[in-house]
Amino acid sequence: MFNLGIRLTNKYVGPYRHKDEWRFIGQAEVISRHEDPSNDKVDMCDSGTDWVLVKVSDVQAKNSPVRKALYDTFTSIGCACGHDCCGCKSEYVTGATKLDGHSDLWLVELQWYLNL
Repeated sequence: MFNLGIRLTNKYVGPYRHKDEWRFIGQAEVISRHEDPSNDKVDMCDSGTDWVLVKVSDVQAKNSPVRKALYDTFTSIGCACGHDCCGCKSEYVTGATKLDGHSDLWLVELQWYLNL
């Protein structure tokens, strides 16, 4: 389980984003994570798509912006390395969909790339 939150400031890059101001709205748990089979294996997989099934719980308000919180919680762009081609992974959410018939399950689409 991890905190699900909305990022209120954007002062820091990926590894330091916890230093930004956040408003936490509940808890979430990754049920499964799967790599898109179409990810390019030829170029050492330096970018791709992952699908993450997330269970959201303990949401504090009925109309809390869960989609926005999923975007903010799972997006981590940039690294703190002092040089290029460090191999750090950046991820950003390109979609978050609530599953029909499930009040607490969301499918999150993540695009990622390595700084190579």
